[in-house]
Amino acid sequence: MQPRRLREAQQLTRFLKGRRVKTIRRHRDKEVLVEFDDGSRLFVDWMACGNLEFSLGASKSYTSGVPASRKIVRRRGL
Repeated sequence: MQPRRLREAQQLTRFLKGRRVKTIRRHRDKEVLVEFDDGSRLFVDWMACGNLEFSLGASKSYTSGVPASRKIVRRRGL
């Protein structure tokens, strides 16, 4: 695995650790939204080439240093 992809995978793993899913719904035509109890969100977008793109967003009360709705992970090639 390439160093950048490994960092992104580790970052996503840290983000998801210990979270409980509140709801999963279709956000857009090719995008799924996973919302967690603490208000943080994971968007999974299906690309036309068949790859997935992950975007993380956080609630205003989330304290990991990630501003609300900021894309911090972009992963392709799964």
